[in-house]
Amino acid sequence: MYIKLTRPDRFYAALSRLKVRLDGELVCKIKNGDSQTIELDSHQQPATLQIKQWFAKSNKLDVQAGDAVVIDTRKWIYFLPMAVGLIGGVSPIAYSRLFSEVSWLFESIFIMPILTGVLTGVMVSVPFSLFASYQLRKV
Repeated sequence: MYIKLTRPDRFYAALSRLKVRLDGELVCKIKNGDSQTIELDSHQQPATLQIKQWFAKSNKLDVQAGDAVVIDTRKWIYFLPMAVGLIGGVSPIAYSRLFSEVSWLFESIFIMPILTGVLTGVMVSVPFSLFASYQLRKV
């Protein structure tokens, strides 16, 4: 009793493996452009399949023996690099406008990269935590 899981060859997160969880337990990792066959026990019917990677996750999908599942990337993921670039471009302007009156507080040359790093980290991690980055669908 098996299910077949396929991850098409995509640009996004191509170098990292996705953790495949079946009923909350890690069963395997799948790399870009790979297919995995996952064995289901008879008492696991139906089972809940989910993908996780760092902050990113997928929807939960109920699977049964014989199902073929494909991992797709949600379209909103591809806008994150633009958002990070926007933060990097706007940060120096915002820094000079917002903190010009209290410049004595932020006189360090290192505060700009730190502020940009914190803003970028929040910008990247919050959407990953709130929304599904991957979509599991049966074929």
